[in-house]
Amino acid sequence: MTTDSHVEAAEAYEFTDSADPPHDEIPVPLGLLHVAAYDHLWRASAVAVVEPSDYGAWKHTYRKGLCWQRPDSPLGYAMKALRRELISRGYGEDTIKPDVSCLGTSFGAAVRALQTDDGLTSDGTLGYSTAHALYAPRIAQSANDQGFPSKDPGPRLLHGVLDLESGIDPAATGPSPDLGMAQIVLRFAPGITEEQAYSPEFAIPWAARKLRYGHDHCGNSWQAGVVSYNVGVALAADWAAAGLPAEGGPTITVGGTEYPAWQWCTLYWSVAKHRAQIF
Repeated sequence: MTTDSHVEAAEAYEFTDSADPPHDEIPVPLGLLHVAAYDHLWRASAVAVVEPSDYGAWKHTYRKGLCWQRPDSPLGYAMKALRRELISRGYGEDTIKPDVSCLGTSFGAAVRALQTDDGLTSDGTLGYSTAHALYAPRIAQSANDQGFPSKDPGPRLLHGVLDLESGIDPAATGPSPDLGMAQIVLRFAPGITEEQAYSPEFAIPWAARKLRYGHDHCGNSWQAGVVSYNVGVALAADWAAAGLPAEGGPTITVGGTEYPAWQWCTLYWSVAKHRAQIF
């Protein structure tokens, strides 16, 4: 996102777990688009592994027969990560092979078992709803580890933010480029690899720490802390200091549209909270 305070925010950002300053361009959050296709929002990437065809979220549903062309691509990383998560949850631990290039019968059987246990339609296809069910325990544990508030929607705020950022798709790729479920921008995150960014085992606790950092540096406000994930700590802290107003503030540009900053902050918080209350 391009904002009037972008440089100030980047200079003020001191997130010590591999800093990720405010994104310099972010599309309308996925939750607002109901995780629709949004390729038209993306531009060319400078990272070799990311090709224009990779941009978006939920470009694939993960099912038997899906194969990657490159193991070091968003799809390749995501397919490996999903199999690892199924195994860690106790599904297919004796049958799934995490590193083969195609999803097979064992993957489908493990997904069907998870879906049955979670009350979902048991079709063996891992899409949006099944991904939420698969990663819910890891998201909840990461939020708990960072002391998210126990009163609703506090325990699920991390889930809501990840849903807005990526739709809980481990292959989600944005234009900066923003990589993976937590939409990590590598040029602002020294020491983090592409594979880590596309690995929810790394990205989910990283996002939880980033939200905690935002809370701690925005007047201990979870509302502003959540918004800081999208607009940066400096702007979110200014919003908190102003009393979290619904209107006013500097002008910011989101997806080519100008917004009063406090209107956008209020919108992001409202949708994140709504998404958090669903899951």
